[in-house]
Formats: sequence, C-alpha cells, structure tokens
Amino acid sequence: MFIETYISRLLAAFSEYGTLTRVGEELGITQPTISRAMQKLEAELGVTLFDRTKNRIALNENGRFAAEYANKIMAMQDEMIQKTREKAGLFQKFAVGSVAIMPAVNAVEAVRRVYAGIEARFEIDDNESHLLRALTDDVYQMIMLLHPMDDATFKSQRYFSERLSVMLPKTHHRVHASRKPRRSPAQ
Repeated sequence: MFIETYISRLLAAFSEYGTLTRVGEELGITQPTISRAMQKLEAELGVTLFDRTKNRIALNENGRFAAEYANKIMAMQDEMIQKTREKAGLFQKFAVGSVAIMPAVNAVEAVRRVYAGIEARFEIDDNESHLLRALTDDVYQMIMLLHPMDDATFKSQRYFSERLSVMLPKTHHRVHASRKPRRSPAQ
C-alpha cells in the first residue's frame, strides 16, 4: 500500500478547514479532485473516514485519527525539505540586519544572484546588541556591524569600507568662500 503525499496533504487540510470548498479555495484544487482523492484514501486504508450527508461531509473518528497522522507526515515532509535545502546551502529566506544601508543592500543583491528564487531582505538597526540577539535567535542569517567581533559562536570578518566624497554644484552659494551668503531683504 502506498498513499500519495498530496492525498495526505488534502486530508490534513480538510481537518484544518472543515469543508471541501474551503480546502479547494486554500489549495487551488477543485472539489471533485479532492473528493476523488479522499475516496482513494478510504480505499487504500480500507476504512471510512467521513460521515456523509446529502450536502456535507465531516471527519468521523477514523478520519480524525488518520488526519492526526497526516498532519505529522506533512510536518515531517516540510522539515525534511527545509533541512535538506539548508544542508545543501539553499535557504528559502535570508535576512540581513545591519547598521548601514549600502552594505546590506549589496549583501542582499549578492544573495539573490547566487541563490535564484530566494526571498532576501534587510533591516537597519543601529543597536548592535539588538542585531546580535536577532542573529542568535535566527531572525537574521547575517548581521553587519561597524567593527569585527571576537566571538566563539559566530564568524566575523571585515566586509565593507566606505570612502565618501561630497559634491556640490560650482554655482552653489556655499562653495565659493569669497562669495558672501545671500541676505534676505528683511535683513
């Protein structure tokens, strides 16, 4: 006997949403497809999972029992997918916390280039202790501080150095030291 994963997912969804219509809306599947899948599951298990009336079906005791296992199976499958992707270096989400915007923007763009389809974002916070706590709590997968830190838990290395220049138009009234600032007519 082999129960297809999508059927377990549909049973778990039915236990959560309670109606075929709602399962269909949430998962984007037609009611007849869901009904056939539930009938196939009952045939595979050799037991009735639903109490059926003219316009409604509801899980019976067997159905609730099977749905508990379906929920566990789906959770384990989701965990397997996540852990395998993590092991392979593929993260579905990547968040950067930083004290400066441009290094964070550059890091997020680099992550998106390397890992196609990843959801990458950044947040700015000038409080380094908040950033460290969020990194420890896995809110961020990377943080950027103003200086490297010696910490046994995390690897730290210099990433970005800024050299800024300021430019103004030559015609700006503050550029020419010999030119006196404009006075308003009231002065």
